[in-house]
Amino acid sequence: MGYYNSFVIRIWCNDDRELIRGYIQHVSTEEHTYFLHLEKIKDFITGHLDPPPGDSPVTDTIQDERIMLAGEFGDIFQDE
Repeated sequence: MGYYNSFVIRIWCNDDRELIRGYIQHVSTEEHTYFLHLEKIKDFITGHLDPPPGDSPVTDTIQDERIMLAGEFGDIFQDE
C-alpha cells in the first residue's frame, strides 16, 4: 500500500509573468516556506517524501470507505 502527500503552492507573478515570490505548505504537517526560485519547490517536496510514521492520522480514506460500504451493502465493487 502506498501513501500520498498534499501540498498547497501559491505563486505570485508580475504583469510580465515573471516570478515575484511563492509559498508552499505541506498539508498534513503544516510546515511551510517562502521562495523566490522555483527550484525551492522541488527541494521542499523532496524533503517531505518519506512515508508517514505508523501512528500518522493520514489514512487511505478511499479504502476505509470501501470497507465500510462493503460491510453495509455488500461488496458493490466486485467485478461482475
